[in-house]
Amino acid sequence: MYKLKMEKDCNLAFYFLTKKIWETKTKNLGFNCYCILDTNQNFFIYDDIHNIIWTSNTNSKITTESAIIIEDIGKISLYNTLTNSLIKQWP
Repeated sequence: MYKLKMEKDCNLAFYFLTKKIWETKTKNLGFNCYCILDTNQNFFIYDDIHNIIWTSNTNSKITTESAIIIEDIGKISLYNTLTNSLIKQWP
């Protein structure tokens, strides 16, 4: 079972069962952090005062629909949902 978890220390981590297999390395860079996938296909982590502490650097000049999907192959995938095309994968 895979899960993507925003930890209390603002590190976004991807787990298989209890083993961490990927992270954003944003530990202690903020408080009460949250994620947003914007309409330009960029995935952000913000702190509690809305500062960006991490970005996927997948910004598109075209506004479109996209989605983050946790795949059963052990990947976090960012897709353009209009074209069903893969934009980026982690790890």
